[in-house]
Amino acid sequence: KRFLQNISVCARPLAGKVHVFVGPMGGGKTSQLVKTAAQLVIRDKKRIAVVSTDTTKVGSIDQLKIYCQILNVPFAVVRDKSDWQWLESQLNHVDHILVDSAGLALTTMEEIQALRAIMPAGESNQVHLCLSSAMKEQDALEAVRRFRVVQPSDLVFTALDLSVLHGVIATVQLRSGLPLHSFGTGPRVPEDFELATKERVLDLIFKLSNLKK
Repeated sequence: KRFLQNISVCARPLAGKVHVFVGPMGGGKTSQLVKTAAQLVIRDKKRIAVVSTDTTKVGSIDQLKIYCQILNVPFAVVRDKSDWQWLESQLNHVDHILVDSAGLALTTMEEIQALRAIMPAGESNQVHLCLSSAMKEQDALEAVRRFRVVQPSDLVFTALDLSVLHGVIATVQLRSGLPLHSFGTGPRVPEDFELATKERVLDLIFKLSNLKK
């Protein structure tokens, strides 16, 4: 009862036009973005576009481009803040713009400034902080602290299949105050995706569904 009363999840997780996925390297940003894109296109019949600002990781742009071809949605690369104004004028017709970013530790001022500089302008943007559920609790909380510089809207936890204990999800949510957005439950795209619910968090912690077996 305590968890159901206190755990916070997004009331409208797919609302808003611009959705930016940020987080440390290995947090599952790109795969969660693709899964979210597939949900919006296939299930919700929305018109979307995908943008990458990650020009550092080898192959990341090519990988996203292939997924966009499969989903038949526009794809673009932003290398500089000035690219956004032109790009947004070309994407007036879409319902959602999903933005992939580079995996960063944010341990230096250069990384912080680089991330801030490449973020799309707009107070209504949804910024999803992606963390692996296999992370240690203190590492996850430290990541939340560092990424406060870009004002994350909520939390995404990925790699649920790689972790047996999922208490980190509830701990980080309660201590950060950021609501839970969605989960990545495995490597399959787009199947291993689910929007967060309080009941699912409860089940992950106490293994209630396993008791029925």
